[in-house]
Amino acid sequence: MKQKASHSSRHFFASLKKYTDNYEGLVIAVHDSSAKVWSLAIPDSEIVFFLGARKGMKVGDWVQFNCTPSRCPYLNCHLQGKKFEIIEPVLPAKAFNNTVQVNFTVKN
Repeated sequence: MKQKASHSSRHFFASLKKYTDNYEGLVIAVHDSSAKVWSLAIPDSEIVFFLGARKGMKVGDWVQFNCTPSRCPYLNCHLQGKKFEIIEPVLPAKAFNNTVQVNFTVKN
């Protein structure tokens, strides 16, 4: 059974390698000096930026970034952010009760 779990985790880690360059995401949490980012384009994991909060990330910011798979998940994130730039909002977002609120309208 352990062999299956190991194989499964290796497969999962390998699948994360496709997520590396040029994504946009939303800062959804700050923990000490780290920031956690969610991106619609990356369904498999959120992204942790070590020292992201120290470098100016705050909840509700939109960022453009690169990332890499992490062998040791931190804050339940299997991807680690590398370079980032705070960008103009893709959608209006604001911090709200330890979460992020994004407003959008769907038109038919």
